[in-house]
Amino acid sequence: MATNMRVEDRLDGVDNFRTWKNKITLILAENDLLNHVKEVLLEPKEEETKDMFKKNEIKDMRILSESIKDHLIPLVSELSTPKEMFDALSRLYESKNISRKLTLKHQPINVRVPQIKDQLATIGDSNNRGFKIMSH
Repeated sequence: MATNMRVEDRLDGVDNFRTWKNKITLILAENDLLNHVKEVLLEPKEEETKDMFKKNEIKDMRILSESIKDHLIPLVSELSTPKEMFDALSRLYESKNISRKLTLKHQPINVRVPQIKDQLATIGDSNNRGFKIMSH
């Protein structure tokens, strides 16, 4: 099972968040670790399952840490669960505020159109209303 992400696919910021989220979700699912970022899991009381739970939490946190660029590590390094790490990154790059939408919709046309549409979809503007391609 693959647990590493290619260096060029690591989360760098808002520009590649949606792609990163898709890839990291698949990696975690393949390793049966996705539930550790999707919901708050309580540590089991039984000793034999407690050790496996802790190992999976650490493995999940390692995969997440290795899937982001170094400048983002300080944002998640103090968090204690994979869910907290995933949620912090999601809150940072899935901001749905109106200012962010307007900024993306009014970026110069020399910025790649698919990239802007992807960013708009990431912040919840999937129909891309108000986004027009201007021809020269």
